Amino acid sequence: MKRTILISALLFLAFAINGFSQTWTAQTSGVTTSLNCVSAVDANIGWIGGNGGVILKTVNGGANWTNVANGTVGTADIYAICALSASVCLVSTSPANTFVYRTSDGGTTWTQVFTQVGGFIDDIRFKDANNGIMYGDPVSARWSIWRTTNAGVTWDSAGCYLPQAASEAGWNNAMFLNGNTVYFGTNATKVYKSTNFGATGSWTSGPTTGTANSYSVAFNGNVGFSGQTVAVKSTDGGSTYASVTLPGSGTCYSFNTIPGTNRFWYNRAAIIYYSSDNGANFASQFTGTGTYQAMSLVLSGSVIRGWSVTNTGLIAMYNEPYVQVPTGTWTEQVSGLTSVLYSVSAVNDDVAWVCGASGKVLRTTNKGQNWTNVSGTIPTTLALYNIFAWDANIAVVTGVSGANTSIYQTSNGGTTWTLANTHAGFGDDLYMSSATDAYFIGDPIAGNWDLLKSTNGGLNWASWTTLPTTNTSGTYNNAAFFQGTQVWFESVGLSTIHYSSNMGANWTSQTIPLSEITAIQFTSPTRGLAGGSSTSPGLLSTTNAGTNWSTLTSPYPTNSISGIVGAGTTWWVSQQGLGISISTNDGTSFSTAYTAPAGNFYHMTKSRAGATIWAVRSNGGISRYGAPIIGINPVTGTTPVDYVMSQNYPNPFNPVTKINFALPKSGLVSMKIYDILGQEVATLVNETKNAGNYSVDFDASKLSSGIYFYKISVNGFTDVKKMTLIK
Repeated sequence: MKRTILISALLFLAFAINGFSQTWTAQTSGVTTSLNCVSAVDANIGWIGGNGGVILKTVNGGANWTNVANGTVGTADIYAICALSASVCLVSTSPANTFVYRTSDGGTTWTQVFTQVGGFIDDIRFKDANNGIMYGDPVSARWSIWRTTNAGVTWDSAGCYLPQAASEAGWNNAMFLNGNTVYFGTNATKVYKSTNFGATGSWTSGPTTGTANSYSVAFNGNVGFSGQTVAVKSTDGGSTYASVTLPGSGTCYSFNTIPGTNRFWYNRAAIIYYSSDNGANFASQFTGTGTYQAMSLVLSGSVIRGWSVTNTGLIAMYNEPYVQVPTGTWTEQVSGLTSVLYSVSAVNDDVAWVCGASGKVLRTTNKGQNWTNVSGTIPTTLALYNIFAWDANIAVVTGVSGANTSIYQTSNGGTTWTLANTHAGFGDDLYMSSATDAYFIGDPIAGNWDLLKSTNGGLNWASWTTLPTTNTSGTYNNAAFFQGTQVWFESVGLSTIHYSSNMGANWTSQTIPLSEITAIQFTSPTRGLAGGSSTSPGLLSTTNAGTNWSTLTSPYPTNSISGIVGAGTTWWVSQQGLGISISTNDGTSFSTAYTAPAGNFYHMTKSRAGATIWAVRSNGGISRYGAPIIGINPVTGTTPVDYVMSQNYPNPFNPVTKINFALPKSGLVSMKIYDILGQEVATLVNETKNAGNYSVDFDASKLSSGIYFYKISVNGFTDVKKMTLIK
């Protein structure tokens, strides 16, 4: 069901709040028709849909918007849009029959992939590059819920049945998706929720007391918002809602959040409102003209970026630097190797790659719960010293065998590797600034640093820039650092760091107090640390991008620094030994953060889009620091005979505990946590599971100490047990 809106006009201003550098900036769309929907992919890529078949795209952060619609889509109004990349996007239109169109070439051509008589498609969302869900108004007394497993090429409604109650319908832009959890709004005083990606039997609804219409939905943990002229708030994950007074007047459009950031936004008339305390308080953040009726924001690296659009063709772009400081616990993960691992590249909190001796490359896509050997055809004669992964599919790795260095590239997650370059030399560092642009730093050859660049994702390499040197010892692997267009790498034995502020067009030499540097990390364009080798031990600090470097008290005064990670004023430093130290006062002092059971740390990094640290060691060990890995995990074994829910362990616990349960038959499993007063505080499971044995983790980090109860219900079987949280 599409919405109609009223127009109001206010003045433009940009507003900074709570000490953060948050900025909304007006951008030119080139159209004056209503813009109805927007999809932000990352800090640079965004898509917008509007009336008259308008489809706009930017690949440069909104500096330019291009209309990429064509005759295939026609002139029907676009009311839902979902983009996966600069190439792949899906839109829905609203003539008498609803159509969904898909492009895989950036909008040059569009293919109709779905049509339905009636059943207006309200929203389309994807949880990853292949798996998506869309919902629309009911047809033949069932909600139009469709899923795809091939990036939207085909859609199937099997296995996601939800019957219509009375005459209920939905609203465009009214779906929220976080992992497998789906919410969507209705016109019937309820918001639907599924914790199993829309599977049949997994749907529940929460009454939106105070408003019939839920124009949008957004949840950060158990806290969520929805509504129309009256806003409603939930604090229990959508089981119940209550009216809440929010600033402004008129219709609330586009409640938005980025899970894990404690931030919420919503549009009301010409004003965008913002909360930095998980919705406890809101304030006006930006005022434009027209009515802002759609918004899409993403956390892209270390910036929150996105767009909001109006019914008069106006676009506002949001930019907020955002530092995700890792928190949690250190744990050991299983690599399956005992040989040395030299380098790790972390894409986000789920996806990371490591490489090491004997041509070994491992990859995880589930936070390190499983590391898969994806070495493929890379020769075992290569020692792989550095790896950089762009995403779960694209990665480049460099290795050395004898006097030659090689660069291998994969674009299918390591299933196959292509030998992209081989030459005499020693490769030290790789970096990708996009899915196409890659950079290589190697030891000097014939008086010049070995600097290469690829413009096709690492498949072909040519000279990047010329940088003469008298150095004959090279640099250290994993010792370069790239940030935007800034590049730093050291020259062994010369007390020098080479620096470029314009991606290698020009270079300057920075003089440092140490002769050798083995790790460099910056948390901003100006703030950085650098660590020395065992030959020249120490820890350096700069606040002006390296123009000046001063010494800090190193936590490892005699050992090589093998890795540095920074987030805000918190720093982690690993030694080429068992230890990792932490500073929470911007490097003034350090204390022990973690001691590995065996092996020497060779490299450490933080996820580029997330808050997880991984470190690799000389014995194949992988250490992870971050939020506890929570999930429902099948346990191997024979099919159980009886229904069983075991006592949680450990018990007492702080803050994570594990609960095992067994199912002799498949069924809809509900497992909930209650406090001593009988109030529900968490839902651990609410989905259909096959017969088998399972283990579910419960993270009580947001709860206070005390006694809690957990209850399972499945196929008529129920059980309740007590557990104790001690903090």
